[in-house]
Amino acid sequence: MDEKISFLRRPEAYPAGSFPVTALETHMSWVFLCGDRAFKLKKPVVRPFIDFSTLAAREFNCREELRLNRRLAPDTYLRVVPLVSQRDGGLALDGEGTVVEWLLEMRRLPEQFMLDRLIKAGAVTDDHLHKLVDALAAFYRVAEHPAIDPLEHLRMLEYQNEINRQMLRHEEFDVDHQAIRHLLDDVDCALHRFREEITHRIQEGRYVEGHGDLRSEHICFSQPIAIFDCLEFDRELRMIDPFDEIAFLGMECAFLGAPAIAETVFELLRQALKDQVSSGLRAFYTAFRATLRARMCYSHLLDGSAVLPELWEGRTSRYTSLARVALRRCGPSNIRLFRSFRELAVDGESACSAMNHSAHSRSCAQETDIVSKTHSLAAKEGIFPPHQIINFATDAATTKLARAASLPIWRRMAAEQISLDV
Repeated sequence: MDEKISFLRRPEAYPAGSFPVTALETHMSWVFLCGDRAFKLKKPVVRPFIDFSTLAAREFNCREELRLNRRLAPDTYLRVVPLVSQRDGGLALDGEGTVVEWLLEMRRLPEQFMLDRLIKAGAVTDDHLHKLVDALAAFYRVAEHPAIDPLEHLRMLEYQNEINRQMLRHEEFDVDHQAIRHLLDDVDCALHRFREEITHRIQEGRYVEGHGDLRSEHICFSQPIAIFDCLEFDRELRMIDPFDEIAFLGMECAFLGAPAIAETVFELLRQALKDQVSSGLRAFYTAFRATLRARMCYSHLLDGSAVLPELWEGRTSRYTSLARVALRRCGPSNIRLFRSFRELAVDGESACSAMNHSAHSRSCAQETDIVSKTHSLAAKEGIFPPHQIINFATDAATTKLARAASLPIWRRMAAEQISLDV
């Protein structure tokens, strides 16, 4: 990979070889800017949600990125280009030889017209926001409205918050970990509160295959407007309520210091689609997206890629603050967590530890009663399939994982105020 990157850093690698090259590195790719073109190279990374370890996987993802982004930026995404090894051992773009890599060729967009730049300059106008919502509304009207299983979607949301919990539980860095634990528990409760409204919107066919990563830096007010860099590697994560997507954008604008944009784009989209969600669900969408962004920021600290750890600590804290503010806007709630149960269910390790302690001070009958209550509530609510519920017949290691996997149900039991004598 180093040889390929070194080659792509050189101006002579490109047709317009006289322009200097700027190389930008992200978590999953390299982007090379040369003249009026940009070339994107996928890294051979493996993550829980992606596997780009093979050349075929990277080619497929390049072609998916091209296809999907042409929905909202057809003039920007041009083609997929091979990087080849020639007979003399040299590398060439789009030449004769053995393909060793694939790149996505794009038209370079003017940075000064990016929404994040305009926000920082205080130059966003009502005309900008009208153009943006016009483009998004037109897209949502014709976007695919896939058949979605509401229960599967709710499971996915619970799973995402579990990933948040597992990622943010690491205490090596300077953020308020106790506040984050409570925040994520409250997100679980809020999800339970709005599950019926989310289910109703799915059943009404309001969900679309959307952009999936609608941030201010992915919007350029060129002619025509370009909304680019969608989430291409996971179709499930693109299945989204348009008001969830616009809440994400509004939260990102608030992060940059422009909170008023959220209200404007929400109202414009409501009028354009002749649709709306409750203020509480909108606030939940905002909070949920903020916690996902907090997780992404914290991941930079955990994987060692953060050159300035304090920068990413600050960003993590700011996103969690935005999430807390949004949750307070969800409205009054009758969901009350028992403090003792919150302490039990705060993470997999403490839950398992508390459960394992029963070998010394609690009877197997009590454990069986807990499992029975868990199964009963799961059957009632349909939260998880049986294989994910606690199974005491398995070996100790599997049981530990199963207990951790069942935690959203335990939190649901707390939300329902079902008392557990543990």
